[in-house]
Amino acid sequence: MNSIERVWMRMKATAAKSAHRNLVISMREARDTVLKLCRQEKAITPPRDALQFLAKELVRLTVEAR
Repeated sequence: MNSIERVWMRMKATAAKSAHRNLVISMREARDTVLKLCRQEKAITPPRDALQFLAKELVRLTVEAR
């Protein structure tokens, strides 16, 4: 499993935890979370458009998990 796959898995876990706690994640918080996960997993920082996509996906995953 490569680093971006690990980031994706951790995004799913983060979304599930946030949904369980009834937290709403803003786009700013989602971007910050994705960047933090990339640093923790030693993944290359995604380009701006990819970061925006990943942040939207984190918000979407959180809403779906509710």
